Amino acid sequence: MVSKAEVEPWTLYTDGASNISGTGLGLMLKSPQGDTMAYSICCEFKAINNESEYEALIIGLKITIDMKITHIRVNYDSLLVVNHVKGIYDVKDEKMIAYLEIVKELQHKFTTFNIQQISRGINTQVDALAGLGVVFRHENLANIPIIHILKTVKDIEEVEQEAMAIEGDQRLGKKIGWRSI
Repeated sequence: MVSKAEVEPWTLYTDGASNISGTGLGLMLKSPQGDTMAYSICCEFKAINNESEYEALIIGLKITIDMKITHIRVNYDSLLVVNHVKGIYDVKDEKMIAYLEIVKELQHKFTTFNIQQISRGINTQVDALAGLGVVFRHENLANIPIIHILKTVKDIEEVEQEAMAIEGDQRLGKKIGWRSI
């Protein structure tokens, strides 16, 4: 019997960024259970925007193949690349033809492969990851921690001041609320 997790596809979001500073790739891979892996990739080569879009897709597919993922849904904001892969748009540029051939070869390694175009608004996280790949190209960073701050600095300082006031009152033996300390 095949479990639901085996037939539910993983979802791959990809984006490429290229500008005068360099080229970066952003990838986000989501499991059927909702686990997420994010990648920001610095490229040591220059590429035009469409090349960086294909680079991101190809690297994303290779990562999923290496992870032995067989069912994949690709959500991508590049209408050009999605329509190339689906065969809706003709590919005329030789570099784009070569990229498309690589994607087609990789596509056949999946039991299920679906690609769909999504709005840039939905793809903002991988867009940001691709941008990080561009701006940190010359930095020697192995990872960038994501820190979640739950309160403003002002709120934290107020709590600390209240705690110090309570501590002072406790030393004096004053009643605090319903209890005496």
